[in-house]
Amino acid sequence: MRLCVLTGSEGLKGKKKFYAFKHPLVGLLLNPVCSDYQRPRMWECDCPTVAGELDLGVQVRGELCTILRQLAVPIIRDEEFLRFGILCAMQVFKDKFWLRWAQEWLYGVDRTSVSAEIAAMVAEGFSSSSLAAKAAAHTATAVEIASMFPHDARLAVESARLANQHARIDLVDLAHRAISEEAPV
Repeated sequence: MRLCVLTGSEGLKGKKKFYAFKHPLVGLLLNPVCSDYQRPRMWECDCPTVAGELDLGVQVRGELCTILRQLAVPIIRDEEFLRFGILCAMQVFKDKFWLRWAQEWLYGVDRTSVSAEIAAMVAEGFSSSSLAAKAAAHTATAVEIASMFPHDARLAVESARLANQHARIDLVDLAHRAISEEAPV
C-alpha cells in the first residue's frame, strides 16, 4: 500500500516506528499530535504490511517500508492549523452559536480572543456528553490561546482526532480546504 510516511531528519532507518498517512497534507497537519517533528521529512513509501486505521495515521516500522521517493514538505502556517481544527470540529458539532463563531472566524469577520473564549465556554457546556463538543471546545480554546501565542495554533489539530472519533470525517478534503486561500465553508 502506498502511503506518506513522516520522519524527522534521520529518515527511515532501522526498526524505528514512524507514522504513515493516506495523504501528505493530513500527515503534516496531524504531525503535532502524532510525532511532532520540528522539521519533518516526507516519503512516499510502499508499506505492504500496514494494518489499522489510516485516517489519523498508523505506525509503521521503517525496515518494512520501501521508499519510492522523498516528497516536498510544504510550510503549514499557524492559521492553516487553526482552520483545519475548526473545519474538523464543524463536521460534528452543530450548536448554532458555535457554528456562527466558527464561520465568522474562518471568514475573518471576528478573530478576537474574547469571541473564541465564549465559543469555548459554549462548547464546554456540552462537552461531558460528546466527543463532538470536546472537539469544538478544544478548537475554540486553541484559537483563543493562539491569539496570544501564535505558535500554539498547532494545538487545534487535536480536534481532528476527537472529531474523527465521534464520526468518520473526510480529513483529506478538510486538509485541502484548510490550506486553500478561498473561503473554506
